[in-house]
Amino acid sequence: MKKLTAVILLGICAGWLVTTAQSQQRAEETVDLGTISAIRAEELSHPQVMDTVSWLADVYGPRLTGTPALRQAADWAQKTMGEWGLTNIHKESWKFGKGWSLDRFNAHMTEPQISPLIGYPKSWTPGTSGTITGDVIRVDINSDADFEKYAASLQERSC
Repeated sequence: MKKLTAVILLGICAGWLVTTAQSQQRAEETVDLGTISAIRAEELSHPQVMDTVSWLADVYGPRLTGTPALRQAADWAQKTMGEWGLTNIHKESWKFGKGWSLDRFNAHMTEPQISPLIGYPKSWTPGTSGTITGDVIRVDINSDADFEKYAASLQERSC
């Protein structure tokens, strides 16, 4: 019983020492309220965050490396930062290889009634030379192992 009491007291003391040390460390931190106030004032008087996000996400997004959309977004960012008064704005180029862009994609169920299917091609998927039709294949995939059962037959039917 004495050992258990000693262990409990030791645990309490250790916890108190850690808490005291953390409190002293926090007390030594200084906060620059002037800078925080200036950032907050800028945010309230010139709220451009949502507009900037909209341009980059809605107008120029999504962007893959080496695509026209990436170049357009970079041009827009350079122009906008210049308007904000920033200097030495430039692009850093590098060798990447082949780019990819999505011109158009649609998928529809055509029978018994037409209905749109929600989908998006995987990046760098090659295009097709026209419409592709096929039979419906119903699969029950809940794990990687389930996917393996169908992989060969699905591969045969892909474009």
